[in-house]
Amino acid sequence: IDHKIGILACLSALAEIQLSLNNVNQSARLYCFVTAQLKKDSLQLMEPDEFAMKRLALALTHHINDKAIKKIIYGTERLSLDEIIKELNF
Repeated sequence: IDHKIGILACLSALAEIQLSLNNVNQSARLYCFVTAQLKKDSLQLMEPDEFAMKRLALALTHHINDKAIKKIIYGTERLSLDEIIKELNF
């Protein structure tokens, strides 16, 4: 898949949409996946997307505890971009 930063930005937007639909688990999975990919590949989103990720992180802390977040991080950090997209069932 080309243009990884753009795809990660789209996944972060989808994470916000999932949270607005009260699908907290899917939102958290997408957020953790995007965060792990950015860190792993030393990538940075554009400023508006970075702000959205910070806003999403704050919102998720109101819905899910640190232990659950760590479990989600562990479950998503080894996934590939193709695998996370397949999970979305579009």
